[in-house]
Amino acid sequence: MDIYELMKQVNEWVKEILQDNYVGVYFHGSLRLGSFNPNKSDLDFIIVVKEKINSETKQFIWDKMLENEQLFLKKVLNLVLY
Repeated sequence: MDIYELMKQVNEWVKEILQDNYVGVYFHGSLRLGSFNPNKSDLDFIIVVKEKINSETKQFIWDKMLENEQLFLKKVLNLVLY
């Protein structure tokens, strides 16, 4: 899976989990600066929500990423929830 397909997949997962509380998933760092290297760059993204979410929902999102860790091979995930 290329990085753009992975970004799309992450966005779909988050949107499905948060439903009406979803505002967006925003990717930043080397990906947006044009220096992303799929062999060594991490994947930085911010999840923005309308209302504060509980720790269980945060954990569910993180678990969803870990369930699919094969998609993130050689990438470090930096997850920030706002």
